[in-house]
Amino acid sequence: MNTSHYGVLVILLLACACPLAAATGIVVDAGEDQTVSTAETVAITAIFDDPLFVDNHSAAVAWGDDAVNAREVDEQNCTVAAQHVYEAAGTYAVEVNVTHIDGGYGTDILNVTVQPVALDMKIAPRSLHPWSNGIMTVFITLSDAFGLNLAEEYGNYTLNGAEPERVHMNMKNGGTLMLKFRRQVIGLDAEDNETTLQVNATGASGKGVAAAGKDTVKIPGNGNAVKKNLSSTERGNGAVKEKGIPPGQLKQKSK
Repeated sequence: MNTSHYGVLVILLLACACPLAAATGIVVDAGEDQTVSTAETVAITAIFDDPLFVDNHSAAVAWGDDAVNAREVDEQNCTVAAQHVYEAAGTYAVEVNVTHIDGGYGTDILNVTVQPVALDMKIAPRSLHPWSNGIMTVFITLSDAFGLNLAEEYGNYTLNGAEPERVHMNMKNGGTLMLKFRRQVIGLDAEDNETTLQVNATGASGKGVAAAGKDTVKIPGNGNAVKKNLSSTERGNGAVKEKGIPPGQLKQKSK
């Protein structure tokens, strides 16, 4: 038997085993799952361990919303730090990848739940005839969570799917955003005595809701019964006039 062939075989197997170990040797810990609001900065610090190499690593973070960022690696502390801001609410799988110049890699995933900013909003008037062509106004308070910058950035507002006819901004008393809707485009059900209306604000990309608020309005009586008491002129011009808008606010410059 020629034993030299077996010696060559063993050497070849060892040579193939080393790159395999390098390719799977990096262990990554992306960190704990997080819950934030839209426009709030998400900060992660992933740690990794490479038993084969102490330098020449690179990293990338895929945020789950089509954004992918290459990141510098802190070789001394074996960490990868990254930040991101989500435009729309949802749950995102964030993938952290660490690679070595010789082909080693490791990956881990954490979940980020993004909740829409809660709008502090009121609707006036609160009693609505669904067949009226009058104007109803949504007042949104500009708060720390939803200030002027976000109000301008998330400029696509809808109420029950309808877009506002006008948008005003009043900077008195901390600031109020006013959205004006024609009642006829909101889609109120005349058979309901009370209904909840929701305003959604979407980001520039229009991918999803960034902020949302709700308020309840009343529809007086059964739609058919009340309608019989109104003349055709009243129904055409809007039986319920707009009320409850603070003086001077309608004079503010439109966006």
